[in-house]
Amino acid sequence: MSHLSILRLYIASALLAASFTMSAQPIKVNTRFDRVSPAEIEMKTYEPDTAASAVVLLDVGRTSMGFDPKGRLHLKINRHERIKVLKEEGVSYADYEFIYHTKLGAEESIGGINAVTYNMEDGNIVKTKMSKKYIFDEELTDNYRKVSFSAENVKAGSVIDVEYTITSYVFWDFDKIYFQRTIPVNMFSHEVRIPEYVGVNKRVSGYARIEYSSDAEVDKFHTGTQYIDYRTNIDRYKGTGLPAMKKEPYSYSYTLYLSGVDYDISYIDFPGMLTKHFSVKWEDVDKKFYESSVMSRMNEKCLFPEGVRRIMDSEDNDEQKIMAIHNLVRSEISWNGKYKLYPAKSSQVYREQTGSNADLNAITGSCLKAAGYTVEPVLIKRRSEGILIPGLAELNPYSTYILRIGTAGGRFFYLDCGSRDLYLDILPPDLLVSSARILRAPGSCEWVDLTNLIKNVTGIVVSAKLEESGRMTGEISAKYTGEECYAFKQAVSKAGSGDDYITYFENANSMDIAEYEFGNTGNPSKVCSAMYRFEKDNDVAGSRIYVSPFVTRFHSDSDFSPLTRTCPVEFPYRRMINYVFKLELPGNCRLEYLPEKISIGLPCLKSACTVSHQVSGQIVNVVFSFVLSEMISPVEDYQSIREFWQNICEVYNEVLVISRTEE
Repeated sequence: MSHLSILRLYIASALLAASFTMSAQPIKVNTRFDRVSPAEIEMKTYEPDTAASAVVLLDVGRTSMGFDPKGRLHLKINRHERIKVLKEEGVSYADYEFIYHTKLGAEESIGGINAVTYNMEDGNIVKTKMSKKYIFDEELTDNYRKVSFSAENVKAGSVIDVEYTITSYVFWDFDKIYFQRTIPVNMFSHEVRIPEYVGVNKRVSGYARIEYSSDAEVDKFHTGTQYIDYRTNIDRYKGTGLPAMKKEPYSYSYTLYLSGVDYDISYIDFPGMLTKHFSVKWEDVDKKFYESSVMSRMNEKCLFPEGVRRIMDSEDNDEQKIMAIHNLVRSEISWNGKYKLYPAKSSQVYREQTGSNADLNAITGSCLKAAGYTVEPVLIKRRSEGILIPGLAELNPYSTYILRIGTAGGRFFYLDCGSRDLYLDILPPDLLVSSARILRAPGSCEWVDLTNLIKNVTGIVVSAKLEESGRMTGEISAKYTGEECYAFKQAVSKAGSGDDYITYFENANSMDIAEYEFGNTGNPSKVCSAMYRFEKDNDVAGSRIYVSPFVTRFHSDSDFSPLTRTCPVEFPYRRMINYVFKLELPGNCRLEYLPEKISIGLPCLKSACTVSHQVSGQIVNVVFSFVLSEMISPVEDYQSIREFWQNICEVYNEVLVISRTEE
């Protein structure tokens, strides 16, 4: 899908906001900090959403652009929010984390932090004020630090009251103000104050109708010799009973559709000051990252020079050499499961023997460069965090990066060094974006599409024999390529072991596995395999045996069971499935009924599903083919996708009818 098509898709989806109305009655709360009522503490469920793990009882914010005593323009953000924890899984909403900029002249700070937890214990209200010693301020990298804190004594039933203030001299980088959350919001209000001499563009997004009003006040600006009156424009947003934005199946960037407002600062034109424009260009962003640790860490000295030399002397081709160097690094340093943008110092990572994907990419990149390969960072905004539009530059657009590796023969490979289940050109689905930025010297960066790097194919052949009793025995041979290989390895890892996966497979498909064998599931590869020897009982009624040709299924009718949908449909990756079922009938059995051949298509996703049959004597062949050629489709196509999916699932319900005859 083109960049323009994706932009149109998201705009069209956002326009559906007018279709949503709020109906939940708000719970009355005192908006002053540290004024929590017994009713809030005793509350057991949130009636509009009884499944919610937590609810935002109150969210009050104020964002003001103004001048400090030295006459410097800055943003001040005051936030007060109160959260009721309803279930144990809602305890994590007591954790807060802020990344802030420390570069002189564009510094930020987090202050005024207070957090109080309220619990009902033995009929008494117990109040726990968070100690300042639990506020952690740590250095990250490249002029960034992190403040984190967690309210104390939080459990199911707690009410958390939190306030904080952010002061930012990066006033042109205006963070989006979210009204809606992934948990329900009982009541919110937010005020935005912008001087009249500041040009702004506002973009309201989401599906909830928000109450809006505006007015103005007179403020004063000191030029150094005199005070000048100016008007401050005030926007006020408020609402009640906003539902949680819940993740739907096949959805990555669903948080894009949370109700909120974006303010883009385009210029400042105060009297007595030169007009300053803040239009962001990708070239400026490129320069910033080219001078960051994303590039510098990869230019550090290779940590394993002797190992790299041995690999280059012993392996046969570039693919083997690159993966051997990757495996060398991974034998010394493990992945901590985190995706980061800025890598830490390689000496620190090596000392701790664990690191983020950015740390591993930097160390592996330096080793690959020492081996003579061309290595470039590819900057990515993860799908779960949004989407990049090449025509709309952003100041801080990325969340992580991978490696682009060039060989002397002109081939290019893409690699992320996080999960051990990955391989060249195989990436986690969250990183399969259509717009990623190859980082080079300013002026030479370019966009690259990562969604079609490799063919993703599942091929399964089932060879089975039917017994007169209705029992079926046989062998399943499966081969997984590309992203399908990664997905299968992840499924086995998630199960815990090969035996645990077999138990899951048996239960899911109502069969007994007598023997199994996996190939390449324990090491990096682009192809893996599985073999199962199975036994399965079929339904028998009188002289008839009913055989489903699908011993396993690839689609679920629950995926798109809701009648309506909020967000676009986003599949993990393009894929192809080829499934062949070969059944040998006993001599005294004959095929009485064979389902019709099927061919159905879905133009909006350039996708199709076909089922064909062939009968030769006592052998029945059923061939199933599925192709998904696009990864994303707007919500307007949901009904077509839902119908297509249901039609496929109906195919799985078709059976072969076998008749037994008396000898």
